[in-house]
Amino acid sequence: MNKITKASIAAGAAVLLLMGGGGTLAYWNASTTAGAGSITAGVLTVTSAGAATVEHANGDPLTLAVPGDTIVIEQDLTLNATGDNLKFEVAITPGTVTGSADLIAELLPTADYEVSGSNISEITAGSDEWQVDANGTTTVTVKVTITWPFGTAVDNGSQGGTANFAAATFTVTQIA
Repeated sequence: MNKITKASIAAGAAVLLLMGGGGTLAYWNASTTAGAGSITAGVLTVTSAGAATVEHANGDPLTLAVPGDTIVIEQDLTLNATGDNLKFEVAITPGTVTGSADLIAELLPTADYEVSGSNISEITAGSDEWQVDANGTTTVTVKVTITWPFGTAVDNGSQGGTANFAAATFTVTQIA
């Protein structure tokens, strides 16, 4: 036999060995039922629990704000939160504050949210993210601090404008 024929026979034998000696590949498979219990999805709902207040950071009533003011809005919410590892954030829903677009554009991006109440805690100090400590319904107070920046450029577009928070909607959103 020549070298090419011997090499071809050796290659064919190797292929047969790799295939398990025959022309088919076989494997076994089995399954069983897990026997695990069921799960129930948690709940996250929120409703307003009274009227909001709008005032200066020092507690004085606020009717005419100017650049450099700090505006505080407080709203009580009834939070129904049940679920293992349920984490959330709270924010004013965009588009629910009505009035002058220029003024609203100055105010809302600076909003800082603080939530206090029983059965919840802030995940990391200053994070604006909270977690449910005990499942159930609880009343929480949302404090929104808006710092109207006093800048170095003239912003006459916001003069005389209004920002009406009467229809502002708070949205509670689950986070990872």
